[in-house]
Amino acid sequence: VAYDQRGNVARDDNWQTANERVFCCGDMGRGQSLIVWAIAEGRSCAASVDRFLMGDTLLPTPVEPTSMALR
Repeated sequence: VAYDQRGNVARDDNWQTANERVFCCGDMGRGQSLIVWAIAEGRSCAASVDRFLMGDTLLPTPVEPTSMALR
């Protein structure tokens, strides 16, 4: 897989890595963070995988791959 400038696995707007059919979320793509981010990213990534496999999804997408925590 490819890495971003912070050393995390690089992903696109659909949670996909540079490798076809390989998705990443949570600590792997964001880096060490809070469990709530990992859960939200996991749900959004699952929706993206569902869309990839089935062509559409009804699953929720609470966050985008580029979402930042509130400061």
